[in-house]
Amino acid sequence: MPEDTEALAAEAAATPASAADPNTKPPYPAVAGTPTQLGADGIRYDFNDGARVLLPPRESGQWRVCLRDLDTGNILFLSENKGAFVRSSKSWFVRFRVEVWSLDADAAPGAEPRLVLSHDLDLRDRAVSIVFPVGTLGDILAWFPY
Repeated sequence: MPEDTEALAAEAAATPASAADPNTKPPYPAVAGTPTQLGADGIRYDFNDGARVLLPPRESGQWRVCLRDLDTGNILFLSENKGAFVRSSKSWFVRFRVEVWSLDADAAPGAEPRLVLSHDLDLRDRAVSIVFPVGTLGDILAWFPY
């Protein structure tokens, strides 16, 4: 992984809570610092703690990234950049769509961007890990019927 990409991932993984008091145990385990799924052109993404996309740095051209809510059709985030770590502000109960286009610098004027990645979060018939906060019992018992 390029050094710039590692720096972006490390910066994104840092949380204000851990900086405030290193002795405080967080209620949930930390997610991986780098998104876990590998897509085309070195793009990494996952849906751990919201939609997260890591776009590798580009020498020429740009990326266009769009995060959508599939249930409402709303665009939650849209950006053009040369490489970045993108994370949704919403974390739970959202069916996300991640779309990434390549805006090539050498493309003909008026040329359409090239769709590089399109992924919908669909958890039907998939194993899902449910993580409960430390120190609670009522929430855990409430999940047993499900």
